[in-house]
Amino acid sequence: MLTAKRDIQEDDRGNYALILLESSGYVDPWKTEIAEQINSGSPDQIELLIQNLLLNQVDNWNNFRAIDINRRLDQC
Repeated sequence: MLTAKRDIQEDDRGNYALILLESSGYVDPWKTEIAEQINSGSPDQIELLIQNLLLNQVDNWNNFRAIDINRRLDQC
């Protein structure tokens, strides 16, 4: 029987958040502040930061971020 580990380590999520931060659309002063929040944040805060960072990933084909697209949709 195969079993899988269901609990994700907080350290792994923190590292994942830092990786997302490097490829996000944020500029350097903001990256430093967000990295400090990731390093000192609780697991719940890190999850919120990950969700925000996923919204700020730049689409290489169109050069739009999901957060920009959502903002334009909300204005309609």
